[in-house]
Amino acid sequence: MSTRAFVGIINHDKSCEIIFTHWDGYPKHHGPILIHNYRTTKEVRALMASGNHECLGQFHFDGEPQGKSDTFDTVEEMLNYTKDSWVEYVYLWDTKHTRWLFSKVYGGIKFKSLSMKDCQ
Repeated sequence: MSTRAFVGIINHDKSCEIIFTHWDGYPKHHGPILIHNYRTTKEVRALMASGNHECLGQFHFDGEPQGKSDTFDTVEEMLNYTKDSWVEYVYLWDTKHTRWLFSKVYGGIKFKSLSMKDCQ
């Protein structure tokens, strides 16, 4: 069974860009990868440019990038899209505060700052 996730960035203009990951989207897997490998807005933008991933930190679907990131005018617009997506987690890079936020989707989306404590 897969744990799907969106990984994205909140831009300075409040727009939001996301990519999809199909496997292992829970914080124990995605959290350390994001925290240790994507620590700047430049690094997160490079991740967005790489497109959707089968599993974050591994090869793309069949070794090739799949699709481009999706862009939304606002975070709220992206969250409305998320409700019908079968995604279980959302991770967003906050460009204003240079930090990762995350939320479980089911049970109500409530973003909080991502730390290694959340990844256990």
